[in-house]
Amino acid sequence: AVFQTETATADARSQLAEATEAHDISKLWAAIANAEAVEIDTEEVSDARAFANDLERQALRKTAACEALAVAVQSQTIHRLQSALAEAIDAGLSEHDTSSAKGMLEEESRKARARTALVVAVSSLEVERLQATMEEAKAAGLEENELVDAGRALVR
Repeated sequence: AVFQTETATADARSQLAEATEAHDISKLWAAIANAEAVEIDTEEVSDARAFANDLERQALRKTAACEALAVAVQSQTIHRLQSALAEAIDAGLSEHDTSSAKGMLEEESRKARARTALVVAVSSLEVERLQATMEEAKAAGLEENELVDAGRALVR
């Protein structure tokens, strides 16, 4: 009976260690339940429980960051994209998870720079500058309706 208890305790400790090392929340909770069943030292179990709770908080934070990224990409708003990306990176999301938002941020930033350049070019009334700025604005993905003022300035 003592041998069985020692074996069960050793197995439970091994399961705790493996689940902790693997950062596997479901295996960790199962190992904690098993450790409690064989009455392993409460400090060991408490440490494992605290670690499991931390893993769950991290997982929830990553999920929330992923959802915020999706909303930010949908909004196509520079500020939202920057904010959501900062949180996503801080939460530990992978490059794969953040790549579409990064691409959207680059695209929207390029459009914003093109809009600003168009306003400056229109106020300058320099034909070559207007033409070059309009080409860059088109390349940045601005819609034709955003080029109307520049086109009118060229006709003047």
